[in-house]
Amino acid sequence: MDCEASVVHNLLERMIVDESIEPPGLPLALLKAITNNFSDNQQIGKGGFAVVYKGQLQGGTVAVKRLSPELDMDEKNFNHEISSLIKVLESWSNRFETLNQDTELSQVRVCAKIGVECSDFNPAKRPDTQYIIETLYEMEQTYGFIETDLCTSSATHPFNDGMTNDAFQGSTCKDDTQCGPVNPQSHGPKYNLKLYMHQTMDGPNHNQVNIADPQQPHMFGYTNVHDYPIYDGLGPSAKIVARAQGLHTETCMDDDDWFHWSSIVFSNERFGGSSFKAIGNQNKLQGEWAIVGGTGVFTFAEGTISINRIEEGGGFTTIYGIQISALCHTTQTTDTEASNDGPNYSLILYMHQTVEGPNHNQVNIADPKQPQMFGYTNVHDYPIYDGLAPSAKIVARAQGLHTETNMNDDDWFHWSSIVFSDERFQGSSFKAIGNQNKVDGDWAIVGGTGMFTFAQGNISIRRIHGDWCSNIKEIRISAFCCTPQNIPTDTKLFRANAISPVTTQSLEYNRNLYMHQTIDGPNHNQVNIADPKQPLLFGYTNVHDYPIYDGLGPSAKIVARAQGLHTETCMDDDDWFHWSSIVFTDKRFEGSSFKAMGNQNKVQGEWAIVGGTGVFTFARGTISIYRIQGDGFSNIKEIRISAFCPKIGQQYY
Repeated sequence: MDCEASVVHNLLERMIVDESIEPPGLPLALLKAITNNFSDNQQIGKGGFAVVYKGQLQGGTVAVKRLSPELDMDEKNFNHEISSLIKVLESWSNRFETLNQDTELSQVRVCAKIGVECSDFNPAKRPDTQYIIETLYEMEQTYGFIETDLCTSSATHPFNDGMTNDAFQGSTCKDDTQCGPVNPQSHGPKYNLKLYMHQTMDGPNHNQVNIADPQQPHMFGYTNVHDYPIYDGLGPSAKIVARAQGLHTETCMDDDDWFHWSSIVFSNERFGGSSFKAIGNQNKLQGEWAIVGGTGVFTFAEGTISINRIEEGGGFTTIYGIQISALCHTTQTTDTEASNDGPNYSLILYMHQTVEGPNHNQVNIADPKQPQMFGYTNVHDYPIYDGLAPSAKIVARAQGLHTETNMNDDDWFHWSSIVFSDERFQGSSFKAIGNQNKVDGDWAIVGGTGMFTFAQGNISIRRIHGDWCSNIKEIRISAFCCTPQNIPTDTKLFRANAISPVTTQSLEYNRNLYMHQTIDGPNHNQVNIADPKQPLLFGYTNVHDYPIYDGLGPSAKIVARAQGLHTETCMDDDDWFHWSSIVFTDKRFEGSSFKAMGNQNKVQGEWAIVGGTGVFTFARGTISIYRIQGDGFSNIKEIRISAFCPKIGQQYY
């Protein structure tokens, strides 16, 4: 250790017992000395983005966090991480209160300012920016470095979340940090949950119902509504903590591959009422869904749900292990920080629903005749007004589909495109997924187009006038529109069960491809599942499996497929609402997928990319569509994909 390091070492010793001392910069030589040159024997914790080493001082023990070289973190992001840490920890005083009565709070020290001084130190002498030191809690079982949300979730979690490190089994920690304004580049809590989903296809305890069967090979177009209970374990004492409620359809013409739309609604004490919104693919053995949004504590959620069949109970009953890996971003709330970020929108509007009669604005496309109307499915085209007075004007329309996905209650799952027609936002749209009963509801904004590209947020819904047959609902739209420049680029997520390759680098994907649609004939690649016989085909619904080529010539190859569902959701024009999984089959991106929602007519359209899997996890962007060849029955569309995927890293516990 050189002379400078020795001086700082002595000062650090005094800081252990006197928190009034201002922390200095820490030379790299000192960090190496107290950790025995970052010896494996000194490791006390390891994650996907850092290793924590025990540093031995005469007056106590500290921990040194060494960031992974794979992060490729520049100085700006490093300084941002330190600033975020300071906002949480604020001072030397520990923000965790131990419940072990034999340990006093005075034993707890957190060296937050050390990191700031490291970043401000003379560059010629400053430690490598991969290192930051924190003085930690010292007792028989040290926690090492744990992010506050992980410490809280692991210690107080009502069910198993996969945290099995013995270091977390000591005293219980309580996080008393108050949530304050944060930059949208920051991220909130992470959730890594291992749960068990039960599917029963038939019999007295069935939890799904068929709403369409077009009698195609490989069950193409076969569509079910489901309400799967999710348990916290496998034993007889396991409890239901959530339900996966939604719709799934066979969208692959030559294989077993079902496209799922689900709302994972929690009913346990911790997350009661909150939900993840997920879109993904699944076969009989495994699958992967993209988390594209959420409500309650899961607002702004993104991530994946990996699914693996672990038990076939005989007959038509199956149990799936589901690994939920989610990160919930936090939105911008301060004026000083907002100047560098995308716009916020807070709108109060009024949506009119007319269930039946000459002015109806919804139509039924499926009625499986189940109790509580389970599986009953409608297509809607609700006008949205800017006020309640007679002079109020239509400024938007909510066009989409909703289905009763709860087997024992009034709870409808909605997919909607909120398309604006007013002068300010004309042509722009929010894409929303959510739940709603007759009185109120909450939708997650999972993407958008035009001015609302990269939108996230929520739409709160409350009936203020009328009855079930004809009513007005107040809708409160709260949305934040990110840009590729301020989408988080340091996101890390647990992906232990991911079935697709993962990159550690940010990915911008801009490419023109060619999608082939064949409506009828021996080579058709779509099938009708509902025709309510309405003017302008309102409610007409198809399942599609469109091949996507890398070019137009005879040597062009299939590199992906657009598999999903589309329905005519406009009562007075040609405008189809699409839900698609763009699944890649080429060598580079094989198995990865974009999840997209959008509108399209016969000539052109625009879809919002709301998520993805594999290398496209956390994807956001747009897909612009233009018909360049063919007619109404067989055509080729050029699709221009513009996507941004923040980098992620693997994290293990």
